[in-house]
Amino acid sequence: MWKRLLTVALALCLCLCAAACGSSEGINSDINRKIGKFQTYDLHGKEVNETVFSAKDLTILTVWGTFNKSYIDKLPAVAKFAQELPENAQMILLACDVRDLESNEYKKAVNIMLGSGAEIPFIITNDTLTVFVDQFENVPTTILVDKKGRIVGSVFAGEDIAGYRTAVKEYLDGLR
Repeated sequence: MWKRLLTVALALCLCLCAAACGSSEGINSDINRKIGKFQTYDLHGKEVNETVFSAKDLTILTVWGTFNKSYIDKLPAVAKFAQELPENAQMILLACDVRDLESNEYKKAVNIMLGSGAEIPFIITNDTLTVFVDQFENVPTTILVDKKGRIVGSVFAGEDIAGYRTAVKEYLDGLR
């Protein structure tokens, strides 16, 4: 009896684990599907708001943290991907742990970006983006955002440049 119960419990656990690993789509199904209005700052202290998305048909938005060494190590590869994007797409990095321009985290983020040579626009979280950023359980997390600020397609946990590339192509091909 105990063996059968243990076998069923183990099988159930394996099924749940397999389902959780199978797709990046369901990382957090409660993620707000629209970013909404915000006002924040970029790497150079210039004001940025939600109209940043309207500049292109698609924005690859990665929520990252200055504490995430594996992502920082991959910034040159991420920058290369960003440079290869078609003309109607852009990439923006959103530093989740940088809340204001006076913080040590801001200085650290600037040094990381400058030191990596990655010329990718980056914005800080501040109060108007906190609710949005706090939805993500893991960083880096990458989402695709259309020109109206709506999240489209999959949500990617980790650094999945091949996955980003495929998702960008599929989305932009669907616009034609």
